[in-house]
Amino acid sequence: MHNTAPFDAQIHTAVAEICTRVKQEGDHALVAYTKAFDGHVPTSLEVPQHMLKEAYDTLDIELRQALEHSYARIAQYQSHIRYNDGDATNDMYETYHPLERVGIYVPGGKASYPSTVLMTATLAKVAGVSDIIVVTPPQNGNIAQSVLAACWITGVTRVFQVGGAQSIAA
Repeated sequence: MHNTAPFDAQIHTAVAEICTRVKQEGDHALVAYTKAFDGHVPTSLEVPQHMLKEAYDTLDIELRQALEHSYARIAQYQSHIRYNDGDATNDMYETYHPLERVGIYVPGGKASYPSTVLMTATLAKVAGVSDIIVVTPPQNGNIAQSVLAACWITGVTRVFQVGGAQSIAA
């Protein structure tokens, strides 16, 4: 049995309006939506890199070790399945090039998901992506320490505290 929600034109219209506003107003719209949806007015949409490092340094040692262990296992597996040109011949070969930049949406709100960071950013890192950007909604005016620490561990280059359709539009 296949359970899919029917298409909701109202949601589609609302998301289209959000995308249009973000395209027209940029950061101003992002700040307004963050205030409206998350109840928070960020002083800066971008989280400074030093805050990722601080989150990592001050994270509970057992949780930090678990995140590092998970990162190592995911990286090992992804490296193992990564394409290599061992089957190439002079007549036929494939060439893969990593994307220069990827954007990763990390859900937030009622819970934190460092696992989403680990599963997505690690893959991008192993693939050779040089610019990894995370967007995630703030929780009570902050991003979860475990999410920021996972961003540090995986080498995320930029983190923005904005969520929802507006973060994807940005």
